[in-house]
Amino acid sequence: GGCLLNVFYLSRCMYLFLFQYLLFTGGVDCAVKLWDIRQLGIPLHVLMGHGQAVRRVRASPHDPNIIASCSYDFTVRLWNIGTGHLGGGLLDIIAHHTEFTYGLDFSLHDPGMIADCSWDQTIKLLTPVSIAPKPAV
Repeated sequence: GGCLLNVFYLSRCMYLFLFQYLLFTGGVDCAVKLWDIRQLGIPLHVLMGHGQAVRRVRASPHDPNIIASCSYDFTVRLWNIGTGHLGGGLLDIIAHHTEFTYGLDFSLHDPGMIADCSWDQTIKLLTPVSIAPKPAV
């Protein structure tokens, strides 16, 4: 564990291109935060769950409510910020690495597919059921 709750150090951020004023951050406080850059005093969402520093945060290019984060706790977490729950809704925890997970991104061409990488020297491509496109009826 060992999350620093009173110290904030920004390790990564991402401007959410679908919304002009939104910014995601991740840091050593183990949280992913969504900010309105017009009012930076209080985050709009605080997504808690990682056990170590958040290393990367990405927003889905296909669904503006879906974001992914990866952490030194070896996991990737998928979140739905459009659930209406304070802090957003945790959709999935992907724990398939044996070392720090430090990179991830969504596919621009295949909705629901993500790639992540780890200090265990692997890159994994996957389409988690929690964000996979629903088949046409």
